[in-house]
Order: sequence, then structure tokens, then C-alpha cells
Amino acid sequence: MAIFILKPYLNEGQAAVWLSFSKLFQIAICVDASKAAEWQSVCQGFIEAVKQHMPSLLQKPKTHMILHLVHCMKELGPSSAFSAERFESFNSNIRAYNIFANRRAPSRDIANRFSILQQLRYICHKGIFPDHKQSCGDALQELFSCK
Repeated sequence: MAIFILKPYLNEGQAAVWLSFSKLFQIAICVDASKAAEWQSVCQGFIEAVKQHMPSLLQKPKTHMILHLVHCMKELGPSSAFSAERFESFNSNIRAYNIFANRRAPSRDIANRFSILQQLRYICHKGIFPDHKQSCGDALQELFSCK
């Protein structure tokens, strides 16, 4: 859809790269392993279009990973199954905790901070971890009762 909207604003080379990227995105979410040869040609077509029209993009590590996309999809399934964004976004939490560390033992300070958050989570869930189905003792349960 975006290619039709952006087409008037792109030159011929940019349009070729965008079109090949669209095809690449289409196969990245596909699960049909019988089309591996077609996938490989689409990946090569994208790299060739980038090489001709946007050579500076080839220096990015993620552009190189496209060459391995077909093999990874054969081994690991659809690309959504091996996404790392969720874990990469967690780095912002660690960085935020590291800002307030004493710089002598940042790992310990970060671990203490996560420990405190885990304790707060336990208390906020009324002494029950939802994923473990374990509850706290009677004294803490009584604290949360509405009597």
C-alpha cells in the first residue's frame, strides 16, 4: 500500500528498492517452506537493488542478515518467532537503573532494583504470582482481606 502512496515522491532507484523491500517483507511473514528458492531470489533481488541505488545501506549489519533470512526461516519458522525487539526494549530499563547506580557495583544495584520491583509485584498481586500459582502465608493474606 505504501508503495502506491509514496511512488510520486520517489525516484526510480528508490522505488525499485522500496518495491523489492515490499516483496521481502511479504516473504518474511510467510510460512511456506516449499518456496525457499523463490525466497532466496527475492532476497538477492533486494540486495542487488540496494547495491545499485543505495550502496550506503549495505554497510548496515541488518542488511547483511537478509542474506541469511531464508536459512533461518527454514530452521526456526516464520520470522516473527525469532524477533528480538521485546528483549532489546528491556535494555532501556537496565540503562535507567544504571543511571542511579553508585558506579562501584552497577550489576548489584541493578539486581537489587529488580528484586525490589519483584517484591512490589508480589505485594500488588495480593501475595500470589500469577505465573506460579503460589500464594503467600495466612498473615499476608489477612492483610489483603477486605474485612
